[in-house]
Amino acid sequence: MRETGRRTVPNTYTRTHTYTKLRTEVVRDQFELFLRYTGMKEERREGLLEAIARFEVEAVAAYLVRNDFRLVEVELEVDWDLHALLRRAEGDLFDTDLPGWENGGAPEVDQYARQMGRISKRFSLPIRHWIQVTGAVRSDPQRHRALCEELGFRFRSGVESWPAGKRADRRVPVQDASEMTIHRREA
Repeated sequence: MRETGRRTVPNTYTRTHTYTKLRTEVVRDQFELFLRYTGMKEERREGLLEAIARFEVEAVAAYLVRNDFRLVEVELEVDWDLHALLRRAEGDLFDTDLPGWENGGAPEVDQYARQMGRISKRFSLPIRHWIQVTGAVRSDPQRHRALCEELGFRFRSGVESWPAGKRADRRVPVQDASEMTIHRREA
């Protein structure tokens, strides 16, 4: 307490909390949120997240198939070259206490991943996943094959095609993490 003339005024204290992580951790966290909300089991998710943290995977997608064609797909991708450039230019610390970010998750990732879960339930369709490895991994077929096997994906496999006709594709940058983009495609 402090005194001001005739009366005593309580001391005022202010606290602020900042939530910072390494930029690569933030990228990994976005993929974890995406995979969790799109239903990938934890034991499979962990291996994939380790590969992402080693810069071996650049995109992961969740998609639904109906009548042997893709119905909807959401893809989360990271540009690792831009990521490295941002780390050098802005530093490696990233403040996740940003407007719209809940529990360390970017609003776009949260929205599109949850939306995929709702569509899956509405149509009673299981969510499937595909990955895209980096160019460095693709250039070494043995490493590529071993990584796919380790992660539970088929080496150089394809996914169901889209039905003939018009397909909508919306590309949205991830707020405040400009090295990341989310795509939503639907038939």
